[in-house]
Amino acid sequence: CKKKRTSMKDCFCVSMGSCFIRIRSKRMEKMRSDLEHDVGRAIKLEREAYDLYMELLGKSKTRNTQDLFSEFAKQELKHESLLKAFLQFEDFEKAKKRIKAEFEGFCAIGDRIDPSEDTRSVLEGFELAIDQERKAQRLYKELLEDADDDQVIELFKALLKEEVEHELLLKGEHDKLFG
Repeated sequence: CKKKRTSMKDCFCVSMGSCFIRIRSKRMEKMRSDLEHDVGRAIKLEREAYDLYMELLGKSKTRNTQDLFSEFAKQELKHESLLKAFLQFEDFEKAKKRIKAEFEGFCAIGDRIDPSEDTRSVLEGFELAIDQERKAQRLYKELLEDADDDQVIELFKALLKEEVEHELLLKGEHDKLFG
């Protein structure tokens, strides 16, 4: 049989009628189940990141740090929304463009932080946030290794890229503030 990942038995079933359809349907159900599991893990991680940023927001004593952690919380909610939309088969390209446009304005938020304000909680917050972004990167790398669908690969690559950008932003601001 010349079809990729199709056994001789599958090819025989094709020639015998609707048998292949049932086999393929089971395969598709398994793929959908695996995708839902993987995306579910990513949604859970994005929700954990959101909860972390909301906790840091609540502990922040200055407007600057509150703004920073609030913006990161919003970003994590956007990631969660993108993942949920993907599961509903919405247009991934439109979602990706929207996220890119929203992220461009986000990168400048760190310029508003005053290093003399709220230093201890800011330092701890940055360290926790950097760890959370690294955790997200590890998950998306793992999910990419298992992904075999082009749309799924594109989704996880886009989210991995954003998590890397988040980490770089956090590390850059951390270095500006704390050396």
